[in-house]
Amino acid sequence: MRFPGVGPSHDLPAGLTPSANPRIRKADRDGTFLSRVVSVWDVQRQTNTTEGRISIEPGPREVARVELGGEEAREVPLFRASDSPDDRVKFHFAPLPNGRVAFSDSTAYAVRIVEPAGNVDRILTRPLPARPWDERNRRAFANSLRIRLERESADSRDRAEMLGFFGGVEALVARLDDLDLPGEVEIIDALDTDWEGRIWVLRTPADGFPDLDIVGGFQSAVGGRPNPLPPTRPGPIDLITAEGRYIGTLAEARMPAAFGPGGLVAAVELDAFDVPTVVVRRVSGAIRE
Repeated sequence: MRFPGVGPSHDLPAGLTPSANPRIRKADRDGTFLSRVVSVWDVQRQTNTTEGRISIEPGPREVARVELGGEEAREVPLFRASDSPDDRVKFHFAPLPNGRVAFSDSTAYAVRIVEPAGNVDRILTRPLPARPWDERNRRAFANSLRIRLERESADSRDRAEMLGFFGGVEALVARLDDLDLPGEVEIIDALDTDWEGRIWVLRTPADGFPDLDIVGGFQSAVGGRPNPLPPTRPGPIDLITAEGRYIGTLAEARMPAAFGPGGLVAAVELDAFDVPTVVVRRVSGAIRE
């Protein structure tokens, strides 16, 4: 989904230095690196002044393989999410063993498995009911975003300053009714893979909405780096294999930020001052079987 105000140009904050378009990079256990451009931005600054403009647009829905064999690393396109990409829907991807990739790019519960050659080998689905973005759901979603923005503005100075850069809470709240939403509420809100190659699928709660970190997205685009943190809100997480075997569901859990051997998972928790703390836990043996 696209939030109004991200696409058009904005005044450039003092001290901002242009950098490469921010990317999300992930690696599988074989050392294969994957990359995706999350946003494309253009910075224009007047000579000898701090005045300028910045334009931010969503990046292409394409995953590339990072090749490290030559003198310089280069990115080779591996696959596109779809022929007619809809940048209103979140695009998730994660590496699997043997050069495969799992990704999701639709509002339905559909996890696609891509082979090393770039072709889709299979699609893992679940027949979960769809919810339309009707007026009731739009109002409820807009209200939840309003509450989040007001809380972030009050609790974090850094986030309050970023909100001010884009007009402040009131300016963003005034645009909530104009959110460019897809036709249905997205069922998959996050996707990742662990050391054993199992796919972790965070579902949007049946009575909730996708996690949309507006301020984090602004900070990532302006700072020239992606926001690596998964959604902070809990939800049901399905564990499945690339072959389609259902392992189990964590009924009310948060998506880990990183995975380790033997069922270890790490989460990054932020305090009121946005200071991160890494918390390591071990997943229940019943789920790991």
